[in-house]
Amino acid sequence: MGGQGLETPPEPPTAEFMKPVAAQWHGAVWLTLPASKALLRVVSLPATDDAELRDMAGLQLDKLSPFPAESMVMAVEVLERQEKTTRVLIAAAQRDTIAAQAAPLLAAGLLPAGVGVDILGWWQNLKAAGKLADRGGELVIILMSAGAELMALHNGHPLLFRTLSQNVTGSAELIEELDFALLSLESEWGEESPRLSVWRAPDVPDALTAAIQAHTDMRVTIHDLATLPKLTEGVARRAAEAPEPVVNLVLPDWLTEARERVVRRRLTIAGAVVGLLWFLGMAGLLGYSQLHKHQVTAMQREMARLEAPAAEVRRQQELIKVLLQYADPPGSALECLREISTALPEDVKITSFTFSKGDKITLRGEADDAKSIYAFQQGLKGAARFKLVQLHGITPPSGKQAHTGFSVTVMLGEDQP
Repeated sequence: MGGQGLETPPEPPTAEFMKPVAAQWHGAVWLTLPASKALLRVVSLPATDDAELRDMAGLQLDKLSPFPAESMVMAVEVLERQEKTTRVLIAAAQRDTIAAQAAPLLAAGLLPAGVGVDILGWWQNLKAAGKLADRGGELVIILMSAGAELMALHNGHPLLFRTLSQNVTGSAELIEELDFALLSLESEWGEESPRLSVWRAPDVPDALTAAIQAHTDMRVTIHDLATLPKLTEGVARRAAEAPEPVVNLVLPDWLTEARERVVRRRLTIAGAVVGLLWFLGMAGLLGYSQLHKHQVTAMQREMARLEAPAAEVRRQQELIKVLLQYADPPGSALECLREISTALPEDVKITSFTFSKGDKITLRGEADDAKSIYAFQQGLKGAARFKLVQLHGITPPSGKQAHTGFSVTVMLGEDQP
């Protein structure tokens, strides 16, 4: 565990240490198991698709592991694809072991996205630095104060990953494990003499590397482990850059919880966005309401201010209209009387003339007979000035009245009754 720019954690890291780290770190977190806590085996399987490779690897694991399958987590990584065979790395670890290693992370609220193995991170660093042989056999020993780990390769391809010792204070156990590994690799190398590269941490005693050199007749080179990138960098590069899926012993429960966290986070964000949009909508609505209210108030004030001048304008317009009516020669009483006189027969006499400018004229008169009155009505109807002519009130001669009386209403305006 760790990352560039972060403080090196204590061994083992505690939840108290990891909590401030969790507050700073926002990327994916990988947990790295010691090789001693995992089972690593390189096997050759028939060339087939990845799903069948995993099933065949599960059968191999049943033979290799003393623990029941339900208590283990298994991962398969393709190392080399050939025409008829596929060389794969089978990795497995107990669920309880992984959970115990991850306890400080989980207590700090960090959910591992992956679980790797430390020796595979060192293998990545050695490949990236160009420190592995492309041809022939090679043994690589990683010597640290916490223990020693071995990887065997042929033509650059891994054959074996193994923990040699969890205690480097003495050389006897380390030498014995190294001999056992060499014996198991004889069938792979034949009579070929491999080279041996020892990468040691600064705190590893010189006597231990001297004992290894003295015990073997292989070509031995000693290197400083501190010159390689950090183990965390190797683990991160494997996860990010490998063309094939790499060993990942993450617990299935963590993957389920990670998906649930993503869903909860998205729902939280969606809820926050909806709440923000609702708030903005309400704020906009209230703002618009206040603006509209302010505009209405301003218009009301403006209408109140203009009401008196408008009333005065209307009064002036009415006065002008009246003046125009009485100043209009075509519509004057004299013009109307002229039209009436033109239509008046000789035996018809007008006794009353009532004129309303722009409205109507009421006539009363008498004639020798009704025939002349009707002729008078027709003459009035022929005048273009008059809109409507109504004849009514015809009274025949009787008693002292020697003539026939009548009344006529002539409409001048456009609106007719």
